Amino acid sequence: MQPEKLKRRTTVAAAVWTVLVVSGCGDGSQTQPTTAAFSNTLVVNQTPAGADAAHGQAVFGIAADGVSGDSSQALFVGFSNKAGQDITSNGRSCFSCHRPAANFMINPLLPLDQHIPADDPLIAPDAVLADSDGNPDAPQLLNDFGLILIRPNRFSAAASDPRFQAIAWRKVPTNLNTVFAHGFLNDLRTADIESTDVGAAMSHTQDLNLAHDDMIPTQAMQDLAAFQFTLFTDPALESLAAGAADPGYQRLANEPFATVPVSSAQELRGEQVFQEHCFPCHDEPNVFNNRAHRDLSAGIPIGEGFNIGVAEANMLHLDFRNFDPQTGDKQVVNLPLVDPAGHTVVVPLTQDPGLALITGQLDDLGKFKVPQLRNLRLGKPYFHDCSAPDLQAVVAYFNSPAYNGSPDGQRFPISLSADEQADLLAFLNLL
Repeated sequence: MQPEKLKRRTTVAAAVWTVLVVSGCGDGSQTQPTTAAFSNTLVVNQTPAGADAAHGQAVFGIAADGVSGDSSQALFVGFSNKAGQDITSNGRSCFSCHRPAANFMINPLLPLDQHIPADDPLIAPDAVLADSDGNPDAPQLLNDFGLILIRPNRFSAAASDPRFQAIAWRKVPTNLNTVFAHGFLNDLRTADIESTDVGAAMSHTQDLNLAHDDMIPTQAMQDLAAFQFTLFTDPALESLAAGAADPGYQRLANEPFATVPVSSAQELRGEQVFQEHCFPCHDEPNVFNNRAHRDLSAGIPIGEGFNIGVAEANMLHLDFRNFDPQTGDKQVVNLPLVDPAGHTVVVPLTQDPGLALITGQLDDLGKFKVPQLRNLRLGKPYFHDCSAPDLQAVVAYFNSPAYNGSPDGQRFPISLSADEQADLLAFLNLL
């Protein structure tokens, strides 16, 4: 299988912004859908030519020891011509939410106040304010569940626009194995890692809704991308990322479970259950994300989204009303979406809109990225909203009416016996 190499995106703060409206952790854009078909050809992202991964580690906010934090080269502060003012910092860097000792995420550290000092920029009150705009639910949801309040259209819509007002509560994804990603972030709102990082940098340095990508150096973002593409859950996966010229590539491409250390009869049975019921969506060999993709020129989303009913279930009863810090009131956001016939449908947001908040399409309501599953045992609680406390709950959900009645649950129905569920859990804990 010959890997198709995606075009390298070397311009960040200019060209990517112009085409996509940079959309990282706190912002996004509304992009009209395209009819371009998804491809299942095995692809990997390209490291920018001339990028320095060692410097990228410093931009990420990781110290020379590779474990602890050092934000001295990670923050982009000063005067921004685009914002028309000085940009200040809330102290957060990539490291704040993606910690090497915690699977490059924060979930293994929950509850955060038992593992992180109170003055850490991740949980310090002023830092939480930057993301949440004072939403009173934000501190506890962050501390207890690792949920970040995001405003995907923060930098691209007027304050009166429902897209600006719409919020979501999202899990922090791991940065491991991002070289295999097709679309970044849970709702697929970015097409490459550089634009993802620019958006995050803008969100993490202020509590204002002002774009300041003009002061974020392109080289720094390219170096950061290069560093992120060196991060793997298993060193063997480097061969899969390297492509067909690497001696280990063909085995990993052709044997989907080559790097999974199956050793017992139960684990082997679980692998078979996974292959039949899970691999149709988690079909990247040895990584187990979804490999369907389109070229960047097709527009967002570059990867395929799925609606498995989690947003509609809203098992944590998350509140998606817009909080007004001036009045202290919350109001339901009425989001206009376009149905397949071209008619506008106004949807009151009582759930996470998912990809629909980016595309404006009703069919994308509740759609999310298929996550990669390596190091799965370290990622609880699970799903984009951290609503499943453990892997047993995940497996139970995929056997429930909520999943099987969802749009993609109807395409890929699952009904496992108790023994099959136990076998699958044994396999998942190996990943």
